[in-house]
Formats: sequence, structure tokens, C-alpha cells
Amino acid sequence: MKLTGSSEKTLFGAIGFLVFAQLLVALFRIGDVVLSWAHTLNIIPYGVLWVIVNPLYWQTRFYNLYTFGISMIGLLLQLYFWRKGRLSVLWIFAAQATNFIFVWQLNGQSVSVLMFAPLVTIYPWLISWELLTKLPIGWSLNGSDPHFQCAFVSKLMIGDVEVCGHFSHLSELSAYTESYAFFLYFILGLWLIVPLLFWAKNYVANR
Repeated sequence: MKLTGSSEKTLFGAIGFLVFAQLLVALFRIGDVVLSWAHTLNIIPYGVLWVIVNPLYWQTRFYNLYTFGISMIGLLLQLYFWRKGRLSVLWIFAAQATNFIFVWQLNGQSVSVLMFAPLVTIYPWLISWELLTKLPIGWSLNGSDPHFQCAFVSKLMIGDVEVCGHFSHLSELSAYTESYAFFLYFILGLWLIVPLLFWAKNYVANR
């Protein structure tokens, strides 16, 4: 979609506001305490790659600022491809809006999962980054490890907070669709599918 100069300026203004809002959240909002419990219990429902990319994720104050840094690295990469004329500013705006939603909803751990997502419209193989970070891949070959079990099988509550079990009970699916977690996973699902479809559309059109 071709945008006019004024439209791009408006979107860049909105992007600047979203960046500032993310910084305020990083400085003044407490992060997801579930990550601290996950570290203590050694059950990380993410991939080995996610753990490598997210050091000290259990230190909530540090991790807030680290997540902001990840968001800015993604932004710089996106701006590079925008200047090359290969990425629309709409994708950059969507990415920063998503990052703000994640950090505001105490789900900053998903920012690194989507740091390359807009670039899937150019390099479809980057979809592997999302899968290797978000899914508990790399811990074992058969899914018997506690990380995979936490993500897909077992259910663990600490107080009224669910540490494990988002997908463990299909009977609770109707209730799950009303939870904030479903909203966040829905966004992740869109980022998994839509950029890939956009790339496929362009690939077919340019053949």
C-alpha cells in the first residue's frame, strides 16, 4: 500500500509516541512476576533460543529496560528496510503498537519473539525465529521435559496466577477465549500468519 508523505509523517509521529510510551512503561511499571516464579521453579515454557536472547528475564526492573532495548533494535532494523523501500511504515507502526500492548499487559517476553516479524514480509524464513523462541523447542527430543509440559500439558497455579497450563485443558476453551491470555495469543497468531500471507501475495504477483 502506497502512502502519501503526510500519511507517513503522521504514522511516524504515532510511532514516536508508542516508543515514548514503551519507555515510560519500562521505567515505571513492574514486569511479569510469573517469569520470576518460572526461573525459581526452572520451568520456562519458551524455547532455548528465547532464554539465550532474554538474559536475566527474572529481574523484572532490568528486564523491562532490556525489553525496551529489544524493541528499539527491531525498530532500527525495520527503519533500515523502510529506507531501502522494502518495508511499509504501516508494518513498523503495527510492530510498535504490538510491543506497547505486550509490555502494558505485562507480556514483555513476547517482544523478542516478534522482533523480526515485519521482516517476514521480505524474508519468509524469519518465521522460524518466532517458532523457535515462542515454543518450548530445544529442551528435549520427545517433549518430556518440564518446559514443554508446562506449556502444553501440566497446570500450575501460584495463588490466583497461572504459571503453567494455558493450553492444557480443552474443556476450558470457552473460558480461555474470554481471558487476556487469549487476546495476546491471538495477536501472536496474527503476526505468525499475516506477514507470511503478505510475502506470498507479493511473491505470486512478481513471478
